[in-house]
Amino acid sequence: MARRHIRPIVAVWGLLVFSWAALAKDKPDDAGAAAPADETTGSYRYFANNGPGLDARLYAEAAARAAATHMMLNQAQSTVNTMPVMMRAGFEESAEYRKAQDDLTAAQDAYNEARAKVLAGVAQTDADYKAAVAEQEKIGRVLAAGNLSTRERYELAVRKMSYGAIASRIESEALENDVKAKETREKMLAAAAKVRQMRTDFDASVRSNTEFQAARKALFAARVEAAAANAYVRGLGRVYGELIDAYYYKERDRFGNGYWSSYPSGGYSNYPYYRW
Repeated sequence: MARRHIRPIVAVWGLLVFSWAALAKDKPDDAGAAAPADETTGSYRYFANNGPGLDARLYAEAAARAAATHMMLNQAQSTVNTMPVMMRAGFEESAEYRKAQDDLTAAQDAYNEARAKVLAGVAQTDADYKAAVAEQEKIGRVLAAGNLSTRERYELAVRKMSYGAIASRIESEALENDVKAKETREKMLAAAAKVRQMRTDFDASVRSNTEFQAARKALFAARVEAAAANAYVRGLGRVYGELIDAYYYKERDRFGNGYWSSYPSGGYSNYPYYRW
């Protein structure tokens, strides 16, 4: 039997058995001989002498409370999840952050322009640079053509990387010796550092935000309340099952073995228990 079907079945059986017991009070007790002494000992002594004592309203209220706490938990979790997103959206739309981003974009464009100008001059005037780039392109065409062994591909790839290292070294030296390229690069790095620091400060402000801290506390409280409500309704269903089980022990001759033997057992809670 599926787990989700146990609770409503227990509540329905509780109502049926309680109603049956109420109707039986007006009839003479012809249940037969009393149970042996050893069958009325232990935890069943109270139940055997007092009947089922079920209140379906109590279980219904507990189930409703469990459902309500689950919805409150979902709402609290949604609040904790969405608050940082909304705060970040407001931060990224702020005038200060947008200005910092615009400054970074302008600094990147200025550096890219200066770098391209320097590299264009190197490609026209530096013979070593032109030779290294030409060798890279030549090896690239050979590799793209295929029909090479694994060892040949490896050797060509190593040679291409060595020519690439030569070209990169020449570019770095040219950029380092160009005043405008150095200035624009420093401005770009400073603008990027400012944006990065602003984002770091924002992340720290989210963790220390009083409203966000209150939302996290509310989430923890909702988790505790939901866990308690779910444990209570599960425990109540277990107790109701025990009460129905014990009441059948007392009235088993009235109900008849043929009726109860048709009830499925071995499911989620192994109900009915049949401990007698």
